[in-house]
Amino acid sequence: MSSLPTLSQPLSEVTSPNPLPMRNWTKAVCTFLFVLCAVFLLEESMRYLSQISQTFQFLCWPTSGFVLGLLLRSDRKHWAIIIFAAVVGAMCSQTLAHLPISARTSNAVATLISEFFCASCLPQCKKLDEWLQEPHLLALYVAFPLTSVPLFDAFIVASIRYYAGVLFPSQPHIQFWQFIHYRAISEMLSFAMVTTLVLVISTSWSRNPFRLSEIYKPAISLLTVAVTAWIILNQSSYSLIFILGTVVVLVCLQQGFRTSVLAINILSIMATSAAFRNQGIFSLGGGVDVPTRIILLQGYLALQMVSVFAISITLLQRDNYHAKLNQANTDLQKLATIDEVTGIANRRSFEDTLKAEWARALRTQEPLAVLLMDIDNFKEYNDRFGHPAGDYYLFTIAQSIATMEHRSTDLLARYGGEEFVLLLPATTLEGASQIAELVRSRVELLPSNSGNARLGSVTISIGCAALVPNSSISSTQLISAADQALYRAKRNGRNRVELHDEILISLRSI
Repeated sequence: MSSLPTLSQPLSEVTSPNPLPMRNWTKAVCTFLFVLCAVFLLEESMRYLSQISQTFQFLCWPTSGFVLGLLLRSDRKHWAIIIFAAVVGAMCSQTLAHLPISARTSNAVATLISEFFCASCLPQCKKLDEWLQEPHLLALYVAFPLTSVPLFDAFIVASIRYYAGVLFPSQPHIQFWQFIHYRAISEMLSFAMVTTLVLVISTSWSRNPFRLSEIYKPAISLLTVAVTAWIILNQSSYSLIFILGTVVVLVCLQQGFRTSVLAINILSIMATSAAFRNQGIFSLGGGVDVPTRIILLQGYLALQMVSVFAISITLLQRDNYHAKLNQANTDLQKLATIDEVTGIANRRSFEDTLKAEWARALRTQEPLAVLLMDIDNFKEYNDRFGHPAGDYYLFTIAQSIATMEHRSTDLLARYGGEEFVLLLPATTLEGASQIAELVRSRVELLPSNSGNARLGSVTISIGCAALVPNSSISSTQLISAADQALYRAKRNGRNRVELHDEILISLRSI
């Protein structure tokens, strides 16, 4: 007998004990219906567009490229649903067109094999820029979607139709290879253009591309391509095809892969329309037939897309290299100014900062103070417990001083060995002496881990000096004064603060 729900049990747990599988099924059904409808509409639209000639030659069959783009954007667990939906959608369209069962079967088999194989050979596309930087992407794209897979797909379809007796009964051998030629090029161009278009649109959608500040430059670039293509394609007196290629390359260099893919697709639509109307440079003055014009156009568009691929990958690799180089330079600069043992500024950083603060104090005539600090009995501690313990000893004291409340302009640095220095801009000797006493007492309160009564607790001696800079003295005199005060603190028993008297007298007269 099943247990009855209690009052303390949430209603959602009673009515829907495991809602996650239901959401997965809903997502799977929506994906299936979306792909089925999209493929069906694409297949149907191809039968009514002027891209179909009497020789069954297609400029581009978009279904293959569309499905490959979806597979590259999806997880592998969804591939079966996408491919099955694409097959069902294509077969529904072909059934309405009264194609024989052998033709429908050949297309289904070719779709299953080619789409799955292409998607397996290429890396998954989560982010377009990262995808373009995948190792050997261009070589993989040329080797499989643009070469071997279209030929294999066309050979499967042609073989099934040929042996079923539905592939052009007259002159079967010539038409067999002609069919392979036409279908392979059409599929290749679909993988080159439609797949990249699907990747661009799907990845750009998540980047919120509808901000005016982000779209006006790409829009101007696309308008430039469209106007240039219209001018060139509506005349056949001069062979100006190189101008179109140059414009697309410039768009790629300025706006990147996304905009250049859109530009090539716009160019393909305009060039196809002009070629079928016997206008423009691809008609060659009307001296060639429609299949030859299509082949010329297909080859041109494929080369344009491969060029855009290569340029975009090169640019992204360059940008990535520059970013890594800048980060490496930043890390090196940080290493050059940070002491490795204590994690605070090193002597080089202190000297650079002292130089800048000295120049500023010279202009503003504000006092500049320095605390020079030395750890008491450090040599005995280091000799007894070793360098690792000594380094930790230095780190603990440095971090104790660094975590004190201070101004952003104050600088604590390791001056050398067991010596530290604290630079205090805009601070008089009296103020510096108060800070020095706080530092000394803070260090004295640190727990001693020496375990040796002779070494005693952790203590520090501090020499303090301050002055108002003028043209007759230098910053080295300030450091020398602090060093003399530190020497006096050591001589007078350690764990104390000493001031430089001469500097004190000069500051009292301010």
